[in-house]
Amino acid sequence: MAGAYIADHVEGAKKIKAPLSLAYVWLDRAPKWREGPLWTFGNVDLVLQPDSNLAMYPKGDYADGNYSRHIWASNTTGSGATRLLLQRDGNLVLYTANYAQHVWASNTQSACVGTGLNYPALSTQADSNLVIYCAEPSVYSDWSKPWVASAQWATNTAGS
Repeated sequence: MAGAYIADHVEGAKKIKAPLSLAYVWLDRAPKWREGPLWTFGNVDLVLQPDSNLAMYPKGDYADGNYSRHIWASNTTGSGATRLLLQRDGNLVLYTANYAQHVWASNTQSACVGTGLNYPALSTQADSNLVIYCAEPSVYSDWSKPWVASAQWATNTAGS
């Protein structure tokens, strides 16, 4: 995940540095418990478990086998989900194999339309809240400059 400065869309807001993923980033299902891909965002791990449940854990807990300590979950156990995708339209979606069917979504498609902030982005804040932003880079080629962003969806796990 790239680091980017996120500035809330509200004038005078504080700038924070947070991991940021733009659209068309995906996460595949882990083949076995404690194995496979996961995203580490700051102090949390996001993993699509072998049982098809998308869950967020305190950093290291999933790899250590502490499965009961998840701080958020999509509640999609047994759904057949194999891939999580942040779509270009801003919707975060869990799909079955070959994108045959969606089994969970953030329902944030088209959330960025008309905001002037054209890039859907996924980030985890320092407080462990997973957030979908509509964002616009200040300078397109320089990740060290602030991005203007407006939150569209969150796991509401701040402080977990």
